[in-house]
Amino acid sequence: MIHHEPSFEPDLLFLCAILRWFDRNLLQALSGYDERRIAALLSSELTIAVDDQPGAYRLHPDSQKQALAQLRSQRGHDESTLHRRVLVYFLRRTQESPGEQQPVEEACIYHLGELFLLIAARQDWRILSELVASARAIVPPYSRLQHWLAFYEGFVHIRTHAYEQGEALLTGLLQQPKLDSSLQVRVLNALGNSCWAKSDYDGAIMLYQQV
Repeated sequence: MIHHEPSFEPDLLFLCAILRWFDRNLLQALSGYDERRIAALLSSELTIAVDDQPGAYRLHPDSQKQALAQLRSQRGHDESTLHRRVLVYFLRRTQESPGEQQPVEEACIYHLGELFLLIAARQDWRILSELVASARAIVPPYSRLQHWLAFYEGFVHIRTHAYEQGEALLTGLLQQPKLDSSLQVRVLNALGNSCWAKSDYDGAIMLYQQV
């Protein structure tokens, strides 16, 4: 007997495709589908368990690739909307217990980064600036997310030719004692780009060599 996988709503699969992981609670909060529908998806062959996160799943790579291709070809603008919805959800969770923040902060960093790539492709720096400002209003001051938000703010300044403001923000980040190593690389690269844009090629090369 051949068993056929049930079909699922495209918007549910699109949401799953842009998430690095998901569980029942996350999908219920973000999708609006009931527990029965979500349980059917999680028990289907479209999903696989995440090894180091009990109760968490992700789409099978082939399913994710297909869903992303469909999303981008049929509803391209929705990719940004979905990432923003997920980002807002996790940003609000940063206000909860500080002892459980690492997975929440990692999710924020990921979806903020994906939004950055989508926005940068259009060079719509006003949108990125507004996104950073709204995120800063939510994120607690002690969160390491503030470092990432400062980076994106400084990046916008540089791309809009406010070099002194951008360089001041980014240089200040390099002085932070607990700066993420991956963020440090981005900061150095952005400072190098700023020097290059001002024709300070020696300064740019010196910074690039530290990346």
